[in-house]
Amino acid sequence: MRAREWLLVELQKLPACEYLAAFGEASVVKFGANSQWIPDLPVTRVTPQDVVAALRSSEEQLVFDQIAIVAPEGSRALVLDSHSGFLPEEPSAQEIVYELTYIDDA
Repeated sequence: MRAREWLLVELQKLPACEYLAAFGEASVVKFGANSQWIPDLPVTRVTPQDVVAALRSSEEQLVFDQIAIVAPEGSRALVLDSHSGFLPEEPSAQEIVYELTYIDDA
């Protein structure tokens, strides 16, 4: 799976420090002209190595459909999102679309 491989490569580029991570769905909340990504699940502290270990233990599958890893000061972020291309009620691996973003303002 290309999304999993990309995520592994980009995670290993991040400096080895703690990041804030949310696994799962999120909502976008607009505040005037600005919008904020608000996780529906609690945020936890992880290192890139923690996430790499979780990915490697899952063999060929992603263990989550969404993840956001953000440096506490906001200078770096890695986001993976996915959605079904057709019928959410009948998901198929052939229909899942992954969106990947890497931000490095450090």
